[in-house]
Amino acid sequence: MAGPQPVERVHIQGLGTVDYEHLFTDTSEPGESMDAFAARLGPRLRQFSDATGFEACGVIASEGQRFGAVIGTNRSRIACANFHAKVPQGMTSTGETIHSHGVNRSVNANVNNVSVNPHPFCRPGFLLCGGVPCRRKVWGGVLMGR
Repeated sequence: MAGPQPVERVHIQGLGTVDYEHLFTDTSEPGESMDAFAARLGPRLRQFSDATGFEACGVIASEGQRFGAVIGTNRSRIACANFHAKVPQGMTSTGETIHSHGVNRSVNANVNNVSVNPHPFCRPGFLLCGGVPCRRKVWGGVLMGR
């Protein structure tokens, strides 16, 4: 994974301004399914989260043939804001997201945690379950794996 990237300050309507650091951008191989693409991205997100304690996330996009994602972090330990406009050039959001939590450990909340997560951001997508992406559905704020 590349070294630290410049940190943007981005505004989220109703929440305020938070940090956003681009980590990497990737696209699927020809014929690679969304699930296989997420499985291939998973170890990179988990590596970042394990090393830093921060969540990494991105919106999965497509141009009809392939999938792509711009992966970033808000430097928060308990949430990750996704931006459906932050997708690879020429692609549009599928409405699906991917994010990682990192190792199981206690955390001390920082200002980015409070800014990004005053309430849960619950959308269908991929969550790393034991380091491997699994589909999740959200009912009443509870993540349900497949």
